[in-house]
Amino acid sequence: MPLCKAEPNRHAILGVENDRLVVYFALHEQEGVQPYSDNPRAILLRTLSTEYHELGKGYGKAALQQLPEFVQYQFPHINEIVLAVNVANEFARKLYEKYGYKDTGRRVIGSKGMLIVMSYPLEVRV
Repeated sequence: MPLCKAEPNRHAILGVENDRLVVYFALHEQEGVQPYSDNPRAILLRTLSTEYHELGKGYGKAALQQLPEFVQYQFPHINEIVLAVNVANEFARKLYEKYGYKDTGRRVIGSKGMLIVMSYPLEVRV
């Protein structure tokens, strides 16, 4: 969250249920997307995390399922959601695929190894 306060194009998204934080992620526009996409109208999904005590309750899946509509509403100029998943994290990659994300074929080296760049196209509502 400190990075979201310091960078105006990085937006913290908190999923709360019954006054408890259950899921968190950040959406990063412009410079945040550049290592992963050449599309100036893309937004990067970063750090999708479920609170430890809430794991296995479907909050992460619900966030992924609702994300396209949320982005279209909050960021109507965006036409693509991009994310990067570690090659070794097959569970996450399959989850993203289940919710419509496609492997772009692009690979990027991250702090913990090779990343697969995935994309979800959006209809622009502007």
